[in-house]
Amino acid sequence: MRFEGNLCQWNGERGFGFLKPVNGGQEIFVHISAFPRDGRHPQVGEPLSFEVATDTKGQKRAQQVQRPSQRQTSTTTVPQRLHRPEPKQRSKGVGGGLMVLMLVVTIGAWGYTQFSRNTLAAAALPIATPP
Repeated sequence: MRFEGNLCQWNGERGFGFLKPVNGGQEIFVHISAFPRDGRHPQVGEPLSFEVATDTKGQKRAQQVQRPSQRQTSTTTVPQRLHRPEPKQRSKGVGGGLMVLMLVVTIGAWGYTQFSRNTLAAAALPIATPP
């Protein structure tokens, strides 16, 4: 069964608050997870529609909270999704890859020449024999 009420307290840092039913009665605990994931933050005084359930400790808590603009009028209503940006597409050109390959070959060639010079210089040194 759905109830109507207003959000009377909200702790944004901890993600919970309390709803005051329109028809009166005790305030009902509500957690952020009971709200729709539409990107809007709960606001104190906001009118809401909700269902009541009992948690594992036997206390009442609100669930399936809806805002007035989100109430479904039929079973064929499709929920709205948040817009997600399109993923960036990589360039299909070969210029960037070719530049990286040329850089790697150049560094490899320079390293090989340095290694060869050091090896030849070491081979040209006379070997000292003990007296």
